[in-house]
Amino acid sequence: MNGGLTSSTPQRRYGPRLDSLNASQIDAIRRIPPHDKAQTDAIFARRPASIFLDEAYFRTEQEKIFRNKAVVLAPSAALPEPGSVLAHDGYGVPVLLARDRDGTVRAFLNACTHKGAQLVEGCAAQKAGSVTCPYHAWTFGLDGRLQGVPREETYERFSKADRPLTQLPCHEAGGLIWVNLNPKADNDFSIIPDQISQDMTHLNLPTAHLYGYRRFPLKANWKLIME
Repeated sequence: MNGGLTSSTPQRRYGPRLDSLNASQIDAIRRIPPHDKAQTDAIFARRPASIFLDEAYFRTEQEKIFRNKAVVLAPSAALPEPGSVLAHDGYGVPVLLARDRDGTVRAFLNACTHKGAQLVEGCAAQKAGSVTCPYHAWTFGLDGRLQGVPREETYERFSKADRPLTQLPCHEAGGLIWVNLNPKADNDFSIIPDQISQDMTHLNLPTAHLYGYRRFPLKANWKLIME
């Protein structure tokens, strides 16, 4: 899924000035050598084609990288207001993103804790104070707590407190929503450098507006897409 972003801050006619950049951005610009003095080290490296084709290699990547490290699921602009929910399955895991009434973003498995039915469909944000399963109408708050169950009295020794949505570690920084797709992972996002958040903030990403998205189903390894 690809989103289009526009900044809510008026753009300068001749581009950004130094006083609009942070220290790391200014330092990076000043370290760029003149074109006639730039030197590029030659690279000699070969890798087998199997890293793009081997299913076992791909499963290892999923386990070690995409199911074990924080990944970006969406820009903050995808959930523009409190009471917004969004479904995301771009990494092969059904995720439900929700911004509660206090503005905090949370991530859950997009699966009802009754029969596992998908709670929210589609890639567009929706306004909702809660989400209701289309299968048996279990209703969950945007904090993941189970709020309502039809005919709750028919369940013996049943407690709504025991059936919240499965929460995923989630962190919002620099206008991006980061999620660890492993629900058992620690809520540790120290892997995200402060510089990234600062740079994105100075690029006005947290105040951007999402004007649309496109989805491209491609039969290709993720590394080919990156290249």
